[in-house]
Amino acid sequence: MNILHAISNLSKQMVSYYIFPEYEKLFSEVSPFQPNDWREYFGVETQNVQIPQEALDYLEQPCPFWNGKSVKETHFLFFVPETLNGKAPTPKNLNELVKGREDFYNFSINEEADKPAEGPYWALITKKIIPESQMKVHEERLELLERNFVEYHAPKTSEVIMSILAMYAKDKVELFHGGSRSTHCLEKVRKISPVSIYSYHVCPTHPLVISVLYNDWENPSGLAAIRTFKSNR
Repeated sequence: MNILHAISNLSKQMVSYYIFPEYEKLFSEVSPFQPNDWREYFGVETQNVQIPQEALDYLEQPCPFWNGKSVKETHFLFFVPETLNGKAPTPKNLNELVKGREDFYNFSINEEADKPAEGPYWALITKKIIPESQMKVHEERLELLERNFVEYHAPKTSEVIMSILAMYAKDKVELFHGGSRSTHCLEKVRKISPVSIYSYHVCPTHPLVISVLYNDWENPSGLAAIRTFKSNR
């Protein structure tokens, strides 16, 4: 009876998770992921750099992507360090940070996409893929940003992985939850296949999976947008 009760409870958790995923909570305001958070949540040392006033001011502005929302609701602000314990913040080095942890699975990355984020700077990334970016090929998605949102650009692979790790470690909220909500990245593999990233759980009690794919056909995925701010050293 206890076993049946446990299975029933787990089933309810899974149904609740897949019908009402954490994705729906993304537009709740969260605090920025700061240099000291890298130490607290990943045990690594970074530069101690303050948030630029320009970024703080922009958080209070209306969101350019979702009407009726503010930037601080729809974006996640995080610090991109120059190094993490002396290593460049490449996807492979970021993967080293999650080895042996109970809240993340390891992930793999193609060599062509293993490019570092060239910090230090602060980055604001949209918590969801932006409207009208689904069912388009890569170049159409880039044009959508370039044409309508000139202060933004497509995120690098390292920036997307960093944002997923940072937000989940601190707030237990998934960015880009599920394949239909994955984001294309700036990098391409073999010059034709852009990197596409999403996160998911096999079930609610399992570690977070970061899935990295390489494709450029029209699909339900889309594009996150990122805006960067120079750090005040």
